[in-house]
Amino acid sequence: MSEYDQFYQNFHNRGYLVVEDFISDDECKILKNSAKNVIELMEKSGKLDLKQLDPTKTLFSSAHHWDTDLSVLFGTAENTSFFWEKDTIDKNFELVDQNLTPFQACNRLGFGLHFNNKINEDLGYPMREIMFSEKSCQILENLKFQEPKIVESSFIFKNAGIGDALKAHRNAFYLYNEKKEKDLNSGDNILMMWLALDDADLDNF
Repeated sequence: MSEYDQFYQNFHNRGYLVVEDFISDDECKILKNSAKNVIELMEKSGKLDLKQLDPTKTLFSSAHHWDTDLSVLFGTAENTSFFWEKDTIDKNFELVDQNLTPFQACNRLGFGLHFNNKINEDLGYPMREIMFSEKSCQILENLKFQEPKIVESSFIFKNAGIGDALKAHRNAFYLYNEKKEKDLNSGDNILMMWLALDDADLDNF
């Protein structure tokens, strides 16, 4: 069995695959800095002004998946949008802790970080470069994907001590796919790639 066949077999036997050192330390820093820069750009443009916006439309809750109306959610598909962490904003649309920064209160940025839009252009498309890189394409080729399409991309912050626990779920179930059967075990032709930008330890648990 060749190295590529073993790669493919391991993935389908386990349902997941760990690729060590897929991105470099420098690439990690670039991606993390770009997330901070996105939030700074949004702050400067007034997109995170709680006095002007209804933040309840962009709260993320693991219990109800999305506390948004569908028009807001669909509007994020090709843009870079900010989603607040649950319980960071009170009923008066103010941060529950005034020392809390938007970066700390952010659940995720998404879902079009790989698209050609103004924010991504200002940042130099760091996420797009990784997603369309030769090494990303090589993984998909090794897994025998044909003509793969990227449907979403996001930064998920998982800040320590904030938000609620994410309940068990299968991401493929929430993505529309014409080839997918209508059951929870479907989605064999949908793949999610996670990039861990920080190690998990007792300080950021």
